[in-house]
Parts: sequence; structure tokens; C-alpha cells
Amino acid sequence: MEVAQTQGMLTVSLEVKQHNPGAQRLYERLNFELLRVRHHYYRDDGDDALEMVISLPVKGGKGWQNKN
Repeated sequence: MEVAQTQGMLTVSLEVKQHNPGAQRLYERLNFELLRVRHHYYRDDGDDALEMVISLPVKGGKGWQNKN
């Protein structure tokens, strides 16, 4: 995310399987928030994807640092 911030990006988004709570907790600890559910997103098993997003801070501000 540091690279994205240095490139001037304002947000980072990702998709995570609905049935992957470990990954969801990781992203939540990094301050990602749920944006929407993409139903039947994964072709291999038809699982839904949770699209998560984080706003990156403007240089010098606070933002994505780990909550713990």
C-alpha cells in the first residue's frame, strides 16, 4: 500500500471469498471496509466475493496502518 500511496493512488480495493474469515479479519485489521458483495463471483465454486476497500491517506496523514 505504500507503493500505491507514493504513486498518488487514493484507494485500494480487493476481493476476498465470503467463506474465508481468516483473510477477512486480516484485511479488517488493516482497516479495509466492506464495499459490496459480488454474488457468484468465483467460477470454481460459485462462492460470493466481498469487495473491500481502503482510502489511502494523503502524504503525511494517517490511514491504513495496522490497528494492532
